[in-house]
Amino acid sequence: MSPVARLVVNADDAGLDEAGDARILEAADAGLLRSASVVASGRTARAFVAAATSAGLGVGLHLDLVELPPLGGPYRTLGRDRGRKTEVWARAASGALDAVEVADEVRLQWEHLVSLGADPDHLDAHNHLQLFRPVLAGLVAALGDRDDLVVRRPFAVAAGLTHAPPFPAGTLDEAAWDAARGAARWPRCPRFCGYRFGRRPGTEALPAPAPGTTELMVHLGGGSDRAFAHAPERDLELAFVCDSSRRREIEALGYRIGRFGDVA
Repeated sequence: MSPVARLVVNADDAGLDEAGDARILEAADAGLLRSASVVASGRTARAFVAAATSAGLGVGLHLDLVELPPLGGPYRTLGRDRGRKTEVWARAASGALDAVEVADEVRLQWEHLVSLGADPDHLDAHNHLQLFRPVLAGLVAALGDRDDLVVRRPFAVAAGLTHAPPFPAGTLDEAAWDAARGAARWPRCPRFCGYRFGRRPGTEALPAPAPGTTELMVHLGGGSDRAFAHAPERDLELAFVCDSSRRREIEALGYRIGRFGDVA
């Protein structure tokens, strides 16, 4: 058998509010979206995990070091710039975040998500903070011994599929990220796309199928008070993943739709 080209359509920001969760579950019913990343301390996280499990969704941790209060602490370096991602980015890029504190908070959020009934198969960080050295170091210290955990590498897989956020100087590039993960036992992380899709949802935002797993990151919007959650593009993303013809179109390209935990 030839190796499978799997596409995991994964929704970020689950567990924050009822409206956003409802949109994710609507997409899950349509069959293309098979995975979601949950903010463990979110107000609706417990209810979402139960509903997602019933719907057969894969669930992962959406590590939050920006929006909500930390679960642990008091910390010296975490939780000082809540809701201001550019300030947190700047402090992470300068090395002002303590990797030991990050590791402690990662463990607490992971354990809390498990306590809600989740069996997480992946992890990504809100606002892509895993691109910064102290956050990646904290992830490795907390969960680097897991050989069943897919950790997002948010690097576009091909030229022309970028449109990444304007990260500050100090973020790790792809080679540096792979080197910095060191001895972490995580399986080879998937190919990643979603920046371009988030601006102009469509199959043209997908790379050509290749053996292994490709993650398509989606943000479906909801009741959050962030302007991003109410941008017109969120409705376009939702419409795309809820359109049954889109799944047939993607499968015709050669992708198999699945979850991170699926075995070829």
